[in-house]
Amino acid sequence: MSTNPALSTEEPIAIVGMACILPGAPDLATYWANILNGVDAVGEAEPGWGAQRYLADGRIATARGGFLGDLYRFAPEPFGIMPRSLDGGEPDQYLALEVARAALVDAGYANGNDHVRTGIILGHSTYLHRGNASVVQHGVVLDQTVDLLSNLFPQVPEAWLGELRRLLAERLPPFNADIAPGLVPNVMTGRIANRLDLRGPNYLIDAACASSLLAVGAAMEELRSGRCDLMLAGGVNASLPAEVSMVFTTLGALSTTGCIRPFSAEANGTLLGEGLGILVLKRLGEAERDGDRIYASLLAVGQSSDGRGTGLLAPRVEGEKLAIARAYHQSGVDPARCGLIEAHGTGIPLGDRTEIQALTSVLGHRARELPHCALGSVKSMISHCLSAAGAAGLIKTALALYHRILPPTLCENVNPDLGLEISPLYVNNRTRPWIHGGPAGRVAGVDAFGFGGINTHALLCEGPEAKDLGLQDWPCELILMAGNNPAALCDQIRILEERLAASSEALPTFPSLAAELAYTAIADGARLSIVAHDYDDLANKLVQARQRLENINGDRFQSRNSIFFSSRPITGRLAYVFPGEGSQYPGMLAELACLFPEVRQAFDEWDSVAAGMRELKPSEVVYPPPTGLTSAQVANLEERLYSMELGSEAMFFASRALLALAGTLSIHADAMVGHSSGEHGALLAAGAVLLKDPDALASHIRELNALYRTLAAGDTIVKGALLTVGAVDRSRILALIDGSDGALHLALDNCLHQAVLFGLPEAIAAAAEVLRGEGGLCSILPIDRAYHTPLFQAVAQAVEAFYLRIPVGRPQVPLYSCAMAELFPGEPAAIRALAAGQWASRVRFVETIERMYSDGVRIFIEVGPSSTLTGFIRDILRDREHLALALDQRQRGGLEHLLQVLGRLFVNQRQFDLIRLYQRRGLPTKAGQPRPTAPRLANTLPYVSLAPKEIAGLGHQLQPPRDIRLSSLPVAEFPSGIRQDLDDVMLCHLTLMGEFLRRQPSPLEYCPAPIWGAPLIDRILKRDDKRVEAKVLLDVTRHRFLRHHILYANQVSDHDPDLHGLAVLPLAVSLELLVEVAAQLRRRGRLMTVKKVKALDWISLERGSRTLHLIATSLEADGSQECFHAQICTPAAEGGVCLVEGEVLFSTEEVTPLPSLPPLRAPQAPRWRDEDLYTTGMFHGPLFRSIRSMMAWDNQGLDVELAEMPLNGFLERDMPPPDFWINPVLLDAVGHLTAFWIAQGRGTDFSSFPSRIELIQCIDPRPNSTRAGVLRGRLAFLEGERFLLGDYEAVDDHGRTLLRISGWQDRFFSVPHRFYLARTNPLHGWYGEEIILKGEGGGVTWAVPPFPPGFVEDSGGILARVLAHSLLSRPEREEWAALSLLPRQRQEWLLSRIALKEVTRLLWWRCYGHLPFPADVHVLQEEDGGFQVLVAQDEGYVPGPMVSLVFEGHWAVAIASQSE
Repeated sequence: MSTNPALSTEEPIAIVGMACILPGAPDLATYWANILNGVDAVGEAEPGWGAQRYLADGRIATARGGFLGDLYRFAPEPFGIMPRSLDGGEPDQYLALEVARAALVDAGYANGNDHVRTGIILGHSTYLHRGNASVVQHGVVLDQTVDLLSNLFPQVPEAWLGELRRLLAERLPPFNADIAPGLVPNVMTGRIANRLDLRGPNYLIDAACASSLLAVGAAMEELRSGRCDLMLAGGVNASLPAEVSMVFTTLGALSTTGCIRPFSAEANGTLLGEGLGILVLKRLGEAERDGDRIYASLLAVGQSSDGRGTGLLAPRVEGEKLAIARAYHQSGVDPARCGLIEAHGTGIPLGDRTEIQALTSVLGHRARELPHCALGSVKSMISHCLSAAGAAGLIKTALALYHRILPPTLCENVNPDLGLEISPLYVNNRTRPWIHGGPAGRVAGVDAFGFGGINTHALLCEGPEAKDLGLQDWPCELILMAGNNPAALCDQIRILEERLAASSEALPTFPSLAAELAYTAIADGARLSIVAHDYDDLANKLVQARQRLENINGDRFQSRNSIFFSSRPITGRLAYVFPGEGSQYPGMLAELACLFPEVRQAFDEWDSVAAGMRELKPSEVVYPPPTGLTSAQVANLEERLYSMELGSEAMFFASRALLALAGTLSIHADAMVGHSSGEHGALLAAGAVLLKDPDALASHIRELNALYRTLAAGDTIVKGALLTVGAVDRSRILALIDGSDGALHLALDNCLHQAVLFGLPEAIAAAAEVLRGEGGLCSILPIDRAYHTPLFQAVAQAVEAFYLRIPVGRPQVPLYSCAMAELFPGEPAAIRALAAGQWASRVRFVETIERMYSDGVRIFIEVGPSSTLTGFIRDILRDREHLALALDQRQRGGLEHLLQVLGRLFVNQRQFDLIRLYQRRGLPTKAGQPRPTAPRLANTLPYVSLAPKEIAGLGHQLQPPRDIRLSSLPVAEFPSGIRQDLDDVMLCHLTLMGEFLRRQPSPLEYCPAPIWGAPLIDRILKRDDKRVEAKVLLDVTRHRFLRHHILYANQVSDHDPDLHGLAVLPLAVSLELLVEVAAQLRRRGRLMTVKKVKALDWISLERGSRTLHLIATSLEADGSQECFHAQICTPAAEGGVCLVEGEVLFSTEEVTPLPSLPPLRAPQAPRWRDEDLYTTGMFHGPLFRSIRSMMAWDNQGLDVELAEMPLNGFLERDMPPPDFWINPVLLDAVGHLTAFWIAQGRGTDFSSFPSRIELIQCIDPRPNSTRAGVLRGRLAFLEGERFLLGDYEAVDDHGRTLLRISGWQDRFFSVPHRFYLARTNPLHGWYGEEIILKGEGGGVTWAVPPFPPGFVEDSGGILARVLAHSLLSRPEREEWAALSLLPRQRQEWLLSRIALKEVTRLLWWRCYGHLPFPADVHVLQEEDGGFQVLVAQDEGYVPGPMVSLVFEGHWAVAIASQSE
């Protein structure tokens, strides 16, 4: 697009300070940490909001939102404000003052600065708030209330009315001269200017949701005009009364699920929130001159109006597009440079689609293979803060640019109808490093669109790289303590425990405490390190550590939950170990790249070096967009990452990143070694390659890349196959090679349990067959080059020629060669020859590590992704004293793992710069100060109520004279004295009974009334004529039918009787729930059809119970029919995700039946006996065993005879049959018939689950008897055989039709035979197989093959859930549920547990004659990556055998031996 040179030369405006209070975040650091951690700060309104008054009659759709709650605090004294003047005005004014001062403090301009040329402009909409509501009540409501009472009850005395008015007025905030300024809207900025002595302009802007960006735009103009030198700007909306939600409810804009998810397939509206944010702005040149911290620079704020659109409040593409285009036009920035859009994104589907269309029209359509611009909305976490929404988005985006991080948005399932596939945009739902290697800086945009058609788009670019980032609250901290001996360390722990037990207000922030302890942990006698996530986590771990120390038996211990202790350090030299190709993985080092600039800068450098070399930037392959890609695209990107060209670069730059991090922390190596291609990085790190100039290094990397491409394109590279071999004695491998006449080569000797062979494909195939026959684990690698064999000599010579053009010298750090298993020489020629020659030489890693150990190396740190070499080293050195650590671990890498490594170095008294962990984040260098707590400020509307004593007093004044108290009742004549006594007695009785009844809870609170037509529904939540919402709580202990529908094994443990397989809600019961909730709106007719059913996800009960939200809405009605759309959803707190939906039709007319099914064309006798039906592959308990026998089948269907299906005891034992609309056992029989039909033709190695139903005709869905009835099904596989489709009918023993079904669709997939066996019988089924090794003694080697592609993730991951509940112990299930790993990593986690459990079970059976269940074997992963197993016995868990685990070509190989 064209640019206007005059406009594009306008000086950028630097953001030099920021502050905010937003939902869940009292300050800027917490706000940023919450965003990175994906914290959903949306919650329920506080009690003073009065939610129930509005919800009861439907005036608001939900009471959920982003509320400040306890964060609404203000201390008036520091500002010279009298406390008595606070309540009664607009409370937002005080929070705005607090945040404005905090922003100046953050910018470094709070004290002692001349603010003659400083102004403030805030966006703020003057909605109803506590102050003006109080004035209205003082001036109108009180008078109105008294007048109404006076007119309704003229006999009431004036004095009584006056007393009532006085009491009501006392319940309101005061109204006096002190309060008056707080009722004037513009005093918000005036008060700030007054208290902070700002002499520039101060005013408010009200443009609804666009207010903040317009205020920032106006502040930019003040600076660019030269009228001001410093400006504060932002937005304030810190009070949200329910009346604002009433307006949004009237417009139909609020989410009915209580959840806001912009761009999500589940999005159905917005939620409103409270908050405020203020930025400090300064001209960029002056900010750079004065050394200010620059978060980001503002380039332009584009503005527009919608003009004449379709509606005053409806979004218009043309208007939004104009504002966005104007921002790029004014700044002269090419829209293609934009890498991040913080969208307006309210979660209203129409608005989201309109915004995507507008952005696409300006940013352009997708022109590359992958989208490049991240899209998000912080509203998904804090809701829509209206006039402060733009400030919240602007602050988030400025922090993203400052930290070079792409922040996440909460969106699991992207709406496929947004049109993102044609745009350069993708929804970014993960925290990812923002890699950027281009010459121009990062650019981001922020949208804010207001009611009334006002649109704004702010354009920002990154500032200079910060040396110390600050503002980073980490998800965990390293806690360090040291004492002269264990007893002294125990004393320190007790002191800290007492400190933590005191008031939380007396504690500093958690990072500050970590810094304080690190500065004082200097003793050498005994050291302790703990990685903790918060104060509660630390308190628990301190107890564990103290108990271990009080009963110490030895000089070291460590726990699996990151507690490390040593009083005898491992001494010796420290070596860096650089891994080669094969250790790279998608997303590697992502968290570290977000938290440590030096890590991210290495990937920036890689993108810069590779610019123009390939279609995709390296960062796009390593950190691909997390959404919007097909599975084929994801697989293709991973394949590229493992290619020769990109793979070697990936390892070089990943190692370079971790080396830079180690350097920042001053972890100095005494020696280095590189494994295979890892030697490139080792040569550079050791100073043998003299390329310190970045441009020279980049040039040589490009040259080496060109060399690789030239060699690959020619015929000099010998190709064949590489074979990994495990579980075979090394002497046997060498003997096989010696006898191959040069056809086989040992390329890599990695450790005692892994070697890699090379040969021509036929020779490798033959070797693999021989070794497998001897129990070997063999896997062919996806690499066909003769790496590390003499056949690669031509490549080695070409590399040596390349090295001739590179300056080399004697290594500055001793460097070992895996080709020679000794130190590198010092002469340049010899260095070049050895460095190049290693490509044609065997990798002698075992010998090299042995040599290094003999030279005094005791600590090995792997400087690269994954921890492959660390495992090799542990296997090589075994029980010898050493410490092998990896700076990254594939499954558990990131910050927590890094802190564990540092903690282990600390307890072993290895020196490094601990202080850098804290100083660079701006944490104090001495003991942290307690966090002050300001008084709570009320921000809800005043709602007047009187105390019971005052009500009683007023009531007593109104008591009528006693001589007329019972005058309206016919009474007998009594003597006057007796009559007066009777009056007194009756008055006392009636008063007492009235008070008693008033105080009693409703009987319904003790005994909920049953809901008509809904035996499963627990509670109706909301209901009107068109919509009903209900709740059902499913519980395995409460609902008997769930215990009869467990996938697949009911008993999974001998020692935990409450542990069982995975309970799943039958689809048939889900359909009953749909009918039950729809029936709450029904006015007439009987159940006729259920149609258009979609089962979107499994309803499984991982924790044994689950709450579901039911919704039914009216679709249409005529004289005889009523149709409703019904849904089963997760609760709003879990996202309100739809799980099952369908339409339910009631009618007063008879149904027209579907045609009867045709008879079987070629009927055959069934292959199973009747008694085998529910013992072969089926999981159903007796309640659901609905089929008595199979009658006949062919390739088009199956006819079965039904059993009697009484529903007695369906919900609870001995209960009478529930009054269901549909017999769920009869409907569930359809799935049984389908499975039996598949099994007759294909065997049992499959799973099939229902996914859609077009139509169910309920002719007699609740028959009195089904005995001897018949169920028929006519089925066929669809194209591709991923689905099968069937029609069904059920008739009773008299031939009367019960129901007919059309278009029942099942998802079908094959499963490995081992899975079929083990899923139904976890005690005797096995997933893996034993590998017999010569000379193994009492040990066992066990191998588990990888899952087929997609096996674990298919059908909503149900098979993974089944595996977890069949195999895992209770704590392991919790660990599995908490895993946040990529699918491949989750598969490896599960495979590793299967392998370790099965090898333990087999050895346990051989040693003790008892075979434990898999769930009775508990696997613990140590912090160093090793494993420990415990076996459940009657007396509790006892230690199991010693185990180890490796992955060989995706096979999980476990080894177990008896503990010493």
